[in-house]
Amino acid sequence: MLVLALLSLLIQAQPVKLAAPSAGGQFGFAVALEGDVAVVGAPGEDAGAVYVFRRNGPAWIQEARLVADTPAPDDQFGASVAVSGARIAVGAPGNDDRGQDAGAAYVFVDDPVVGWTQEARLTAGDGALGDAFGFSVALSGIRLVVGAPGDDGGGFETGAAYAFSLDPPRGWVEQSKLTAAQAHDDDAFGTQVALDGDLALVGTPAADEPRGDDAGLAFLFARAGTAWVRDGTLAAGDAVPGNGLGASVALDAGFVTRALVGAPDAAVGGPGGGAVYLFENPDTLWVQRVRLTPARPAEGNRFGHAVALDEDYAAVGAPGADDAGFDAGVVYVFAREAPSDLWTERTLITASDPGVGAWFGHAVAFSGGRLLVGAPRAGGAGDGAAYVFDEALLTAVEPAPVRRAGIEPEVSPNPARAGVTIAFTLAGPADVRLAVYDVMGREVARLVDGNLAQGRHARRWRPGGAAGVYVARLAVEGAVRVRTFVVVR
Repeated sequence: MLVLALLSLLIQAQPVKLAAPSAGGQFGFAVALEGDVAVVGAPGEDAGAVYVFRRNGPAWIQEARLVADTPAPDDQFGASVAVSGARIAVGAPGNDDRGQDAGAAYVFVDDPVVGWTQEARLTAGDGALGDAFGFSVALSGIRLVVGAPGDDGGGFETGAAYAFSLDPPRGWVEQSKLTAAQAHDDDAFGTQVALDGDLALVGTPAADEPRGDDAGLAFLFARAGTAWVRDGTLAAGDAVPGNGLGASVALDAGFVTRALVGAPDAAVGGPGGGAVYLFENPDTLWVQRVRLTPARPAEGNRFGHAVALDEDYAAVGAPGADDAGFDAGVVYVFAREAPSDLWTERTLITASDPGVGAWFGHAVAFSGGRLLVGAPRAGGAGDGAAYVFDEALLTAVEPAPVRRAGIEPEVSPNPARAGVTIAFTLAGPADVRLAVYDVMGREVARLVDGNLAQGRHARRWRPGGAAGVYVARLAVEGAVRVRTFVVVR
């Protein structure tokens, strides 16, 4: 499949803003969303807290404030959150019950009489100092996965994840400890986790194999009875040292099982520009379908710092993006276009009240067409904020530059053997980028990157690589059009 931006629109939409209830709490550091329930973590509030909101018409009303039963300063309760049905999971990686920063996780249930109450406080069976158990959590029905990237079971901070299941007579029971097939020091396995039914995904952004130091990997596990067995390893097809693949993960085991894995340190548009990889499992073999990158990548964007999947839609946070101010942050929404199966950039979203250093997009959650975005540094003092975007606000419209310029790249001949000419017309002077990509989303040639005058333009490209399908991508003032063509030998 191809990863190309078709339509892109910078929206300062009018979402519902969930304001920080206290100063310096990093409200929005973690978010989760399911149906009409939004969950927002504020781990900077002394021991930490989690806020639960429920939609009431167009408004979102705070329903509960969750705290640990035995809170202690710097527990970081709320550093990770998840919601499934009537339950919420919360990570507290700074909890000291089993040693300093050994970590803990909590499960809350929505009781029809008394509301949200703590159901369980969980620690790893072999928990120890510095494990950071609860750094990440994922919840699906009666199953829970908790990441502990500081676990030393396979070497110094190789990391681990723990699978729990709800057994009504006994409560939440630890079933399996998940680890990498070949653990190495500082891998940080369990930095992020995702769970959908009987399938779990664990990010390992500091893994060194097979593409070099900190290239990163993600590991899949499938439940088999009470055990969880390794079900695959995901690596970027173009991985290089330092990409950090696995810093964010999302999973959707729908009609087509998909995994979305972020590599925010990838050098796309400059160091730390970031990239995201979409994998699919159409049969029994996981394959990389696309590499998602923004229409305008830039150094330090950290595109892929957070990811979320909702059927044929993907949300990608880039909290370091400067579109609305230095480190104000943005979120990109991509959609799968049927029947072409292309994944295209639909919308570029900023906060309704963007602020320098807000880190909008540090956390994202998608559910039923709604998007929840965390901005934990908003407010200037780390107060934080979260924003709910309804489906109508995420619907992309054709950007004005496309209508004004009338850009439609023409590729001829198609199919091509010796070379192709890519032509287009500009209605006025514009910043233009014209590039050619292969089917893996890799740029193989850049033909224009600068300002062009009004009028007709043409560029010649002679393929030096293999025969196959290629895409010409033309970006004019941020508006993008693509054309697919075939090279034969």
